[in-house]
Order: sequence, then C-alpha cells, then structure tokens
Amino acid sequence: MGQLFLDRYEALEPVGEGGMAQVYRGIDRVLSRPVAIKVMLPHLANKESARRRFEREARAVALLKHPDIVEIYDFSAPESKQAFIISEFVDGPSLATLLEQRKAFLPEVAAAMAWVMAGALAHAHSKGVVHRDVKPENVLVTSKGQLKLTDFGVAYIMGQSRLTATKALVGSPAHMSPEQVTGAPIDHRSDIFSLGTMLFLLATGKYPYTGDTDVAVIRQIAEAGTPDPFQYSPSFPRKLGAIITRMMAHNPEQRFQSMEEVADALAGFLSDLGITDIKGLVADSIIQGPDFCRELARHLSQVYATRAAALIEQGKPALSMEMADRALALDPHNKSAHRLARTTSKQQGVQRMLIALLLLLLAFPIGYHLWPGRSKMPVSLRLQLPCRPPQQRYMTVGRRRPAHVPEAKIPPRPKLIPVEIRAFPPAVRIAVDNKMCGFGSTGRLYLRPGIHRVVLIHPNCPVCARTVRKFSLSGTNPPRHALRFSIAYKPAVLVVKYPTRALVLADSKPIGYTNRNLHYPVASAQGSVVSIRVKGSKKTHKIKVLPGKKIVIDLSTKKH
Repeated sequence: MGQLFLDRYEALEPVGEGGMAQVYRGIDRVLSRPVAIKVMLPHLANKESARRRFEREARAVALLKHPDIVEIYDFSAPESKQAFIISEFVDGPSLATLLEQRKAFLPEVAAAMAWVMAGALAHAHSKGVVHRDVKPENVLVTSKGQLKLTDFGVAYIMGQSRLTATKALVGSPAHMSPEQVTGAPIDHRSDIFSLGTMLFLLATGKYPYTGDTDVAVIRQIAEAGTPDPFQYSPSFPRKLGAIITRMMAHNPEQRFQSMEEVADALAGFLSDLGITDIKGLVADSIIQGPDFCRELARHLSQVYATRAAALIEQGKPALSMEMADRALALDPHNKSAHRLARTTSKQQGVQRMLIALLLLLLAFPIGYHLWPGRSKMPVSLRLQLPCRPPQQRYMTVGRRRPAHVPEAKIPPRPKLIPVEIRAFPPAVRIAVDNKMCGFGSTGRLYLRPGIHRVVLIHPNCPVCARTVRKFSLSGTNPPRHALRFSIAYKPAVLVVKYPTRALVLADSKPIGYTNRNLHYPVASAQGSVVSIRVKGSKKTHKIKVLPGKKIVIDLSTKKH
C-alpha cells in the first residue's frame, strides 16, 4: 500500500520527476478515479520561497475550469509538512514526446493543435493567469487524443505581487518571449509569443532560436529578428506563416493582442481548407498516426489544387503557383496540381517576357538621350531609321482586303459555380465527383453546371452506410446557401419465423415474406419502434429496430 494523502488519495507508483517535484500515479479512494499526485522534493519542502511557488501553482490552476487544462482537485495546507497537489491524471505522453517520434507535424495539424492551446490560454488569461512557460513539454496527450495544458508552476497572476526576483528568468529559454529574457514587464502577450514558438517547432520540426548554450539562445531571442518558417519549407502555407510571424513579433504591440484573436486567425486558416472539426482532426492525427496524416495530406493537396484553379480564373498566377506548390509538397503524385503548376509557370513566364520587352523599349530612348557623346558624333555615323523616299510615300498600293474575314469560333469556357457542401454528422468524409473534399464541410468548391455525385462515408461509425447523393447545378440559378446532406444508416434485418409462407407487415405496410431476411430501412442511429404482424393474423408484435442489427421474431409456436 502506498502513501496516503488527506486520508483519501493513495500514491501507487512514480511516473515522473522534475526539478521541483516528484509525480505519482494515484487513486482517489472516495470517488474511485485515477489522480496525479505531485509532491515537492524533500530538500525544497523547508524553503519558504519554494513552498509559496508551489502553492501559487495550485491556487492559479484552481481558478481555471476548462476541458483542455489539467484540473486541480486538492492541495496541501500551508501548515502541512509535505507540499503536494492532487490533480487530474492524464494517461498519455507529453506533446514533446510525441514530437520526438513524429519529427514534425503537418503545418495544418500543428495549426489545429495551436488552436486548441489558444483556447485554453484564452480561458486562463480571462481569469488573470499568465502561464509564462508554454512549450510542448507542458502539453499532455490523453489516450483519446485530447491535449491538456499543465504545469502552471511559474504562472503569474495579474494584479498580484511577483514572487520571483526582479529581472529573474522564468520559463524555458527556447520558448521565452523577448520581454522575459530582458526582464521587462510581461502580460498575456508573452504567452502569445511562446505559443508562436511552439507552433513554429511543431510545424517545422526546428526551434526558431538555437544556440550551443542557453545564454546563446537568450541572446538570439533578445537581438535577432523574427525567424521565417519558409527557410525550412519553401512550400509552407503563406497564411499560416504570416500568423506565426505576427505571434512572434519582437514588439508586443505588433503581436495579436489577445489569445482570442490568435484562435480566430488559426480557425480562419483551417476553415479555408474545409477543416471545421478541429479537435477531431487533432485526435485523429494523434491516435491514427501516420496513416491518417498521409490520407489527410492527399485530401489537403486536392483542396490546395482547387484553390489554385480558382486563383487562375481570377487572374492571380503568382498566388496560384503558391497553392500548386503546396499541393505538390503534400502529394507529389497530384496530377491536377502538376497541370496547374505548368499553367501558372507559363503565365508568369509570359508576364516576365512582356515586362522585359517593355523595359527594353524604354531603355533605347532613355539611353540615347543620356549617352554623353551623342551630340559630338558625326551625323553620318548616327543611327538612322530607314525611311521611304518622299516620292514613294504616297504611291504605295494598298493590299486588297477580302470582303469577309471568317472569325474562328472558340467555344465559350464553361462558367464555374461556387458551392459548399455540408454533411451530418460533422465527422462524415465527403467526396465530390470521386475527389475527396473534406470532413463535415468541403469549404467553397467551384464546379461546372450539371449533375454532380456526392459520396458520404463515416470512418468511425459501423452502422452508417456508404451514402450516394446527386445534385444539379444551374448556371443561371446558383445555390445561395450551402447544400446539406445527411448520411444514411444500414437497414435492420428482420427474420419472422412462421410455419407457413405468409406476408409480413411492418406498420401495416408489406415488407416481404416470412422465414427470409427482410431489410427494413432505419432513419436514425437510435432506431425506431415498429409494429410487426403476419397477414391473416391479428396478433401484433412491437419491436425496436436498430441500424445494422438482425432481429429474429419466432412466431412458429402454437401460442402465436
């Protein structure tokens, strides 16, 4: 039996140790739930400053109630010999451990993770708590793929006096803000900078500031400019790169001014890609691992290719090339992205040639007038343009034009219609015309007029059926709102056993004959109650049918 805390929390086994405390997995005997017990190391328990810092962490987190923040259940009294904190137990590794295994995440997945943490930090800031140590090591991952922010040991509660010495460094050097390393006053915007460094690391696999020693890293943060994620990946999403650059601005006034603004910017970036279930995306990428990420990369490649095609239609080849490059980086075998890249490259080449020709034409007269020796040159040596003799200027016989010049008939380019498709439930995978377009929502698509085919598949619902829907787009009457489709459910299978062959009625409607598998449609996952009887019999049986389930009704005995 392990040590008992507060007569109800039993320590079972150690699971980790930091510079200040030992962490145990424990059990709450009263509520029979697992807990984490964080016990201050013995050599620090007698130090007043360490105990006050430990107590501050407990009081800071006790103010917070958020699904993405580790919850504090209890903590030691000031007069207790041991200082400890009882908190929620997270049965998974830290995000830093997961990053070591994956090396880096897709930038789009990293943005989703940062969005989750931005929501947790926004809640903390609303309660006046600044974390001051945001990093992957302080983000835990549950077995269900949920992210949990933890370790508020160096948190600062705004409006209260500081417990650390003036100009003392608080936090981890690689993720410190410039105001932290210089000892300047800090506020919630320091957490915005640190979250930016964490997003940079998750998306590129590289720290934004590096050095041989902590002092070298701190000097870089204080003196160097904002790092550019494009130096590690030329196809890095430009919109996400702009968000990271603003989060990591050296001057706090140039950053986002609240975590809500950060969350909105990240949500906007993900929404443009058709990602609406952000937490579901994070969970799937963590639980399903590389297989899911490869499928997601192929899907996002199609999304970027679609956006590139739309930008070509809008006459923006440079932006289209960026989107096509990103699509090819995600899926080098994307044929549509290859075609778009060639098209935009040709358009840019034509534009560059026209600009060069224009500059060349301008250079001749400018150079002629600026040539120092132009006025001293003999007239006989000056460049003369050929000119017809005066007597021939008015004697040229014009060419005879034909009475009618037939014009080449070019078929009009079909107009693309913007449309958005939404599915229920939100986790449903949507494919339009055999192309994967999103989960829950496709975002804005550009389709030709005519009939299109939608396929809905729920990857985690065993009772959901593969559903095919068709819709028609009109060039003169485009849809004003998003098109909504719900996934269908597998039919229930009914077997009515009966001595003879007879017609089976379900809610007074014939569905087939006895002693056979009868497929009965089900409209919802909860099923429905149906009245079953055999024609010629007055006896009615009420049963509940569920999607995909087989139900046997035995009416072969005499009592029926």
